[in-house]
Amino acid sequence: MSFTIIGLGELLWDMLPDGKMLGGAPANFAYWATRLGNRGVVASRVGTDALGDEAIDLLTQADVETTYVQRDAAHLTGVVDVELDAAGQARYTIVEGVAWDFSTIMNSGL
Repeated sequence: MSFTIIGLGELLWDMLPDGKMLGGAPANFAYWATRLGNRGVVASRVGTDALGDEAIDLLTQADVETTYVQRDAAHLTGVVDVELDAAGQARYTIVEGVAWDFSTIMNSGL
């Protein structure tokens, strides 16, 4: 038996010292649900920028449904800047005013 699992929330990029990694807890949840044999769906909002394109491409390649990922021409795809201190502890700076902050997913009929 499989289930439809919807990850409703932020889809963003973690900008790590060694490079970027696709993230956002709801998107990760949908990704792992798909990997475990379920129908994972991401419901979020990204910009119509290169990071948004790449996020959707990676999820699509992983068989995660992106039908409910909105595109936003006015706001950039979300990012979180990650810095590591000398002890390896992470400090996160969440960039605000990005596409997810303007999501209308609750009004989309999902």
